[in-house]
Formats: sequence, structure tokens, C-alpha cells
Amino acid sequence: MAEKKKGTVGKEKVKVEEEVKVVAVDEKEKNEVLVIEEVREMSEIVEEIQNNVPQLFEKAQRNLLLNETPRYKIKQRKGKGGMMFDYVDVGYVLEQLNILTGHRWDFEIIEICNFIEAKETGEVWCDGKMTLYGKDGQKKIIMDSGNAEVKMKQSGGFLSWGNDRKASISDCIKRCARQFGIALDVYSGAIKRRQDTTHPEATITESQRRRLEVLAGEAKMGHAGLKKLINEQYDYSSTTEIQRRHFQEISVLLEEKSAGVKVLDIPEEIQQGFEILGTPKAKRIAVYNSYKAQGKLEELKKRISQKVDEKNSAKDESTTQDESTK
Repeated sequence: MAEKKKGTVGKEKVKVEEEVKVVAVDEKEKNEVLVIEEVREMSEIVEEIQNNVPQLFEKAQRNLLLNETPRYKIKQRKGKGGMMFDYVDVGYVLEQLNILTGHRWDFEIIEICNFIEAKETGEVWCDGKMTLYGKDGQKKIIMDSGNAEVKMKQSGGFLSWGNDRKASISDCIKRCARQFGIALDVYSGAIKRRQDTTHPEATITESQRRRLEVLAGEAKMGHAGLKKLINEQYDYSSTTEIQRRHFQEISVLLEEKSAGVKVLDIPEEIQQGFEILGTPKAKRIAVYNSYKAQGKLEELKKRISQKVDEKNSAKDESTTQDESTK
């Protein structure tokens, strides 16, 4: 009796665990749907605002600000407490400012700490003002502060006071530009959200990337062709940058190209019959491969020829009836 009870308890435990797993999967799918819906709603709100609220910048400029910061431009540094932080170089920010405004921007240092203050606090701070100019002479001014840790020699003196000052100025420029939207996703947490596998902007998994490579091979495009496709269609520079939201679209494109390539392997006589009948490419491949595997290609030719004759006869009959009614 004791053994029977133990077995029953074990079965109940497994049943409960399975039910918990089902609930967890359902919850995950529900969350994914909610995230996608939230992203869609936010995109619609942003589009409505851009279309109806007077803007400083042209649409192309606004699109530049809304674009995701390229992965290869994002670097990491170790901060206090051993934590890792994402950041971009000031060179990237300056490049984006130049592109955004056509070199029509200014930066002014309002105040920067002196030698003595830096030695006392262990950091250099800088207050600055950035001005971006839009169309028709419009302008927008942003003010912010930057700082940089002072690097000291073991003997007690500054390792490089000039470099420390430049670092604080660079940080101030980046913080001002961030308020305009340049590299904002790096510092706002959007990059981290895109690393969440449930987020539509998260990058595809390794298995998904390999799947695309296989499809590209079947389409006789290879890695180079796949890279060209995603660059032209979605502005990705490599397959590792592809986001979940574009995986299905890219897969379909590759499958269509693959079908087009495989159709070319079908003998011309059979191919012509498929063309006349208007048979979809994917179906042509499936039918042809099935008959080929059975060694019945001659039978396939006869069936196609018969259907083509029936179609032509129906067409001729329809034409005769039309002429008789005139």
C-alpha cells in the first residue's frame, strides 16, 4: 500500500509540474503579444506627433535620431562596483551631429572646474551649452554637465591634467547630444530591452541565424548574398544584427528565391507545361520531386500535357461562344 501511495504522489507531482510549465508558456506568449502591441501603439503615437506637431528638424533628420545605435559603435567599460556600462565614443556623437545638422551646431563651455577643485574631489566637471540649428534659422539650446575621473600618479601628481579636462568636455558634449536623441537608446535602457529575447527588437538566436544561412545556401546566394540582402532591405551590416521582428520576412524572401532557383532544375518541357497551367513555383517543385522520386517523370509529362490540352480546348470553346454571340 505504501508503495502505491508513493507512486500516486509522484504522478500527482509530475502532473502539477506539467501544469505549471503550461501556465508559464502561456504567460510568456501573452507577454510577447503585449510587448509587440505596446511597440506598435508607441510607433503610431510617435508618427502622429511627428505629422501634427511643428518640428525643429525635417523628417529625414528625425528618422536619424530615432534609429537604433549600431551595435559595433557601442562599447563597454567597467564602472564603480565592478558593473559594466554601455557607452559610445565622442567621435561617433560628433559624426551624428554633423550628419544631423549639416555641420550647423555649436558647443560652448560655460564653466569648467579648476586644478585645485579637481585634486580635492578626484574628478573634473564641465558645464556646457549645445545649440542645434534647424531649417529657417530655428535653433534649440541644451545645457548639461559632464565629468571625468582624475587619474593620478603614484607620487601624487596628475597623470595628465589636459586629458582629464578633455574627457569631461567630451562627456558634456555626449550628454547634451543625448537630449537631442543621439545614442539615447544606449543610455536609456533600450539596448538592454532589445537584448530581452521576448522583445521584437531583440536580435535573432544563433539557431535562427544558421537557418537563414541555410536558406541563403539553398537560394544559391551564400553568406555574401544574404548580407547584401539584409543591408539593402533592412540596413543591417551583418546577420548578428537582425532583429526578431524581421526574421520571418527575411525567411520568406529567401524561401521565394530558393524556390526560384530550384524551379530552374526542372526540365524545360515540364517547366513550360507548369507555366501554361500557372502552377505556383513551390507547388511545381513539390510535384516534380515527388514524381522524380518514384521514377515516374514520363507519367508527369503525360498528365501535364493532358491538362494543357484541356485548358486550350476550354479556351477555344470559350472563344467560339464569344464569337457566336457577336
